[in-house]
This record gives sequence, structure tokens and C-alpha cells, in this order.
Amino acid sequence: MYLRNKIKDNARILVVLMFVLAMAGCNCNKEKPYPLHSGDLLFQANKNSRLVDAIINSTTSFDILSFSNVGIVIEENSNLYVIVANTVNGVEIMQLETFLKNSATTNDHKPMVIAKRLQDTTYISKSVKRAKALVGKPFDIAFLPNNEAIYGSELVYESYLDNNNNPLFSAHQMFFRDSTGNTSQQCISFFESYNLEVPIGEFGTNPNDMA
Repeated sequence: MYLRNKIKDNARILVVLMFVLAMAGCNCNKEKPYPLHSGDLLFQANKNSRLVDAIINSTTSFDILSFSNVGIVIEENSNLYVIVANTVNGVEIMQLETFLKNSATTNDHKPMVIAKRLQDTTYISKSVKRAKALVGKPFDIAFLPNNEAIYGSELVYESYLDNNNNPLFSAHQMFFRDSTGNTSQQCISFFESYNLEVPIGEFGTNPNDMA
């Protein structure tokens, strides 16, 4: 698999492995293992929910997968964890196994998660430190910038900065359109359920663009 997306050179991502198994690495080619490292990004296809359906319906798919969340791998005391934002607990640190169990699965029960690594790892240590500082923030159900709440891909966007504090990933205006080019009805229904307007035109990120 190779990347088709054209993104900033310092934010190009290397595919580490196709599916992350319950352990830290897998022998994808039966010869060379690909262990996870602190700062790797885990792009996740979540189990179905109203939020997941809304995200997938209005964002671009990566090959055959549609990602609805992204987490950041951290290593502590030789154990792997994932910093992730979710609707239940906001930004939290969870065990890798728990993160994988929350994923949709393939027909042979493998979690639908793709791990990627920045080719330039210069900024990883500081990025992980920034992500840890966001633990405890509430989930941003309104998907708005600069409101003290954090959604999934926003966690990565706010954490992965260069030495001048510029984001390594790009934010784009969000329009929440479906395949017809109209505002996704799933998105409209989702935001209406929280008495919120669809944040059309606001700048933001999503895991599929990031992938």
C-alpha cells in the first residue's frame, strides 16, 4: 500500500502495518516485524454509531476503509497505550488492547486499524507531551476550533507541531457533504440532536484526510 495524498513533507506518513493485532507488532510479511513506537498514529474504523455514521458519510475514504477516529500511541513502562478522544470520557489514555476492541473488525476478527509513522520523527517527543497535556479535556461534540474541547483528529492536529508551533497537518473548511454534494443528512440529524448547527465553513480536520 502507498500513500496517494500530497501533504507537507514533514508530515508524510509511512504505513507501518495494515492491521494492528492484539500485540504490539505483527509479522505482516512473516519475516520482518513492525513494532509500534511512541508517537505512531492509529487510524481506526469504529463500530457503528450515530457519530461514526455521520463522520464516514461526509469524509473521504482511504482505500477500502473509512476511518472515524485516530489515536496516538504512547509507551510507558514497556507497555503500550493510546491517547484518544471519545464521546464517553473525552481525551483519555487507554490500553492498546481496549482501543483495538473498540474497533470494527474484519471477517476474520482482526481490528480495522492502520498504524502510520511520521517519516520525520523530530517532533514526536514534544508532540506526545502535548497530547498528554490534553488528557481530561471534554469531547468536542460541536466540532469547533478553539473551544477548549477536543475531537479525535483535532487531538492530533493540536499535538503535532513543528519547532515554530505550526501544525504538521492541515486544517480545511468543513462542509459535511455526502456523495451527492449536499450537506449530509446524517450530519444534520446528529447535530440537531444536540441542538447544534452543522459547523459548515469552520476549519477542522477528519481522520480520512489526515490518513
